[in-house]
Amino acid sequence: MSEVKRLADRWNFFSPPIRPSNREIEEIEKIINVKIGEYKQFRVLILGGTPEFISLLSKYNNCDVVAFDINKSNLEAMSLLSGSNNNFIIEYFIGNWINKYDDLVGKFDIVLADTTMYFFDFPDGWKTCLNNIYNYLRNDGIFITRQLFFPEILPSFSSYFDIFIKSWRSDFVDSSRDNIEQYCADICKLKTLMVLEAADSVTSLDQKKLKKLTYEMIDGIQRVVPRGLLKVAGDALFSPGPSSEGCKCLPVSIPRKEEALVEVKNVGFYLEKDLPGDVLFSESFRTLSFHK
Repeated sequence: MSEVKRLADRWNFFSPPIRPSNREIEEIEKIINVKIGEYKQFRVLILGGTPEFISLLSKYNNCDVVAFDINKSNLEAMSLLSGSNNNFIIEYFIGNWINKYDDLVGKFDIVLADTTMYFFDFPDGWKTCLNNIYNYLRNDGIFITRQLFFPEILPSFSSYFDIFIKSWRSDFVDSSRDNIEQYCADICKLKTLMVLEAADSVTSLDQKKLKKLTYEMIDGIQRVVPRGLLKVAGDALFSPGPSSEGCKCLPVSIPRKEEALVEVKNVGFYLEKDLPGDVLFSESFRTLSFHK
């Protein structure tokens, strides 16, 4: 199996909140539609290759798209998953988001990102990446991002884990597609809760605690979930993903929204929209748009 196909198959198991929901994409589309009323042709930079972003942008015939990531295979895999037609051409730019590239400066009307910032230390890594994004935008450009923040009230990881374990024990009598999709959705919610619990109300994640929670979760899942396709799904959902040039593939920091917005404002952005995420994560996952 090729690296591109392997990455695409793995990512296909993920669901909201780790991937954007349909409602979140609809909100992002509304923001873009307001913005592009000003342009006959517009340019978008995607940090990463979020398939939902590529699929959304493929609707526009006046849009030039550059997908920017450290791993070309990852970009190719995400393009494959997007379902966009062959006539929609995406330019790939290979590099590390933490580095500034002169070839990108002042070239874009919109920058899109999905949970990009939590791969960097807060606040220093955030400042560097935000400054890069600011410089890549043209005057009056906009930055739209879906971001995970530490909530005021932390949902109980162990309580939700117990609920899902009971559900799997009674429901997973086979490896039907419906069961696999539900299992994957539950795991994605639990992984998000696990990250928030490892943050433990401080800026930097406790990686030892995150690893401990992960092993406990895998052990509990193995006790109740049938093997076969469900095991394949579990392996994909827990594998760390591609890494190169020392790029971290695990979350590093989950600041509170108020702390993060101070850093965004200091760069020169001003907040235009702050939209809640879906149900359980309405206060943690936010869709934000900023004007330069």
